[in-house]
Amino acid sequence: MDPTFPCPESPPSTFNLNYPSVSVSNLNGSFTIRRTVTNVGQWGAQYHVSIVEPSGVSANISPKILKFKEVGEEKSFRIKLEVDGSKGARSGEYVAGSYTWSDGTHDVRSPIVVSVA
Repeated sequence: MDPTFPCPESPPSTFNLNYPSVSVSNLNGSFTIRRTVTNVGQWGAQYHVSIVEPSGVSANISPKILKFKEVGEEKSFRIKLEVDGSKGARSGEYVAGSYTWSDGTHDVRSPIVVSVA
């Protein structure tokens, strides 16, 4: 470690570390997470998202399509998670789902894990 590195006064939120996986503890109500991805495929790539919602949690991703013009281009999207009592969410329970970006040939799947408050 570099001893001259200045630590931030308040540490950044672990929710937005930009890992592909999503993990939210004690979800009560709704929470939105932002992710940024980089196109490592061909120019003109277009990815569509599909979601497997965690039981008792509704999940929405926006935008639903990422269109890349060139290799190395970055795009951001938001994942909104919301407790849905009508779907049987139980307090203290861990539930899992996933989201997948697909261009029709390549599928990029990432897990979603939520504990309900």
